[in-house]
Amino acid sequence: MRFGTAVKWIEDRREHFISSRQERDQTHWVEAAFNNDGKIVGLKNFFLYDTGAYSTSLVVPWITLATIPGPYKIPNLQLEFKAVYTNKVTAMVVRGAGRPQAVYVMEKVMDRIAREIDMDPAEVRRRNFIQKDEYPYAVGILYRDNNPLEYDSGNYPACLEKALEMIGYEEFRKSQLESRKQGVRLGVGIAAYVEGTGFGPYEGGSVKVGTDGKIYVFTGAASQGQGQETALGQICADYLGVDFNNVHVVTGDSAAIPYGIGTFASRVMVTAGNAIAQASEQLRNKALELAAHKLECRSEDLDLVNGEIFVKGTPEKKISLRMLAHEAANRVSGFMVDRSVEPGLEATVYYSPRRSTHSNGVHVAVVEVDEETGHVKCSATPSRMIAAPSSIRCWWTARFTRRRAWHRNALYEEVIHDESGQILNASYMDYYLPGAMEVPRMEVAHIETPTPLNPLGCKGAGEGGTIPRRPQSPWRSRMLWLI
Repeated sequence: MRFGTAVKWIEDRREHFISSRQERDQTHWVEAAFNNDGKIVGLKNFFLYDTGAYSTSLVVPWITLATIPGPYKIPNLQLEFKAVYTNKVTAMVVRGAGRPQAVYVMEKVMDRIAREIDMDPAEVRRRNFIQKDEYPYAVGILYRDNNPLEYDSGNYPACLEKALEMIGYEEFRKSQLESRKQGVRLGVGIAAYVEGTGFGPYEGGSVKVGTDGKIYVFTGAASQGQGQETALGQICADYLGVDFNNVHVVTGDSAAIPYGIGTFASRVMVTAGNAIAQASEQLRNKALELAAHKLECRSEDLDLVNGEIFVKGTPEKKISLRMLAHEAANRVSGFMVDRSVEPGLEATVYYSPRRSTHSNGVHVAVVEVDEETGHVKCSATPSRMIAAPSSIRCWWTARFTRRRAWHRNALYEEVIHDESGQILNASYMDYYLPGAMEVPRMEVAHIETPTPLNPLGCKGAGEGGTIPRRPQSPWRSRMLWLI
């Protein structure tokens, strides 16, 4: 401003490491009570949350606290955390936002129960799952959206069975013993989780038919590269009855739609998706009303397919959306028209969810460890993600034989400090990231459990892939097992 010219400032990697945000550091103490059948009777969890030098928000530990119960029925539950200041960088939301830590704690509890009573870990989870006929399920604590935590829908047992089937769990258990006799150490890990998604307060969607015949969709939630333009365009095309290739989606343009909250917290498909669905439906109804005047019939006698409105049973009597857009924008000067029909062929809706939707999934990993060198090889892992708009639980199977495991949070990305709080690995020479060769190939299957909480029946998808992966932070846990 002083020099009247553009100024560009670039931080180097070290400056970024020592001044940006971290998220993973928590220390948990856990006490669990369970019976001889492997069912949890009670759970107590206290944890310290490292908020860094400044506290910008307590949303991360709140999410951790609310995610700890996961897909399991826990009749007696006590959860508590304490946020502490340190001389590290500020903590804030990163990839899963407190959920990976919670899932780590709960899945360690499940594995420990299995070990204590000599039961298969998969069976322990089966015996503690919330069942599909128990929804809506009240967990008994307050969630981050300030509502009582209530799971709206799901099928946790089916997710586990699908993952075990894909990885060949029973066959693996048999081969595991044979491999051990040959000196090969193989292990299998299971992690199940529930993710709250679709947070408010709102998101908007505006749909417009241009006089060029193209469909323009606008939303205030700017894309970060996750393909939401494609998904939102598909919703519009489906509801409006037009060719998807004729739909153009623009995100984050305040000149086109003035209000928007943002892309975060696995929320865009629930909020913007439903807003665009409802706007498209309103636009369709408006188009049918306009066409009814033009074609001299009732709107209920019309249908809209591939961008053309025609009289049912008389397909040659029709009008295109392009021509309707001209009619709506360019009325004959001086003539009277139906006052109930607004000019222009467009509609805008702001959708506000009344409560969070809850997605779920399971990861299973088969890991080979070289006891002499410590090298880890992850041979297979089914996982899960959500694909909107149908609330789909997806599983992918990854198979590769690299020397290092793909597991980001377990074997990569640890920020190491010395005793005075100075970062020791503030460069990519020392801070390890998985490269292209470490990222696994994905195979996908689906289990669908639509939510009753929104018209699309959809749930969020953004963070599901990272949540069941164990954090890299130094976990110091005290576990008291009451049998």
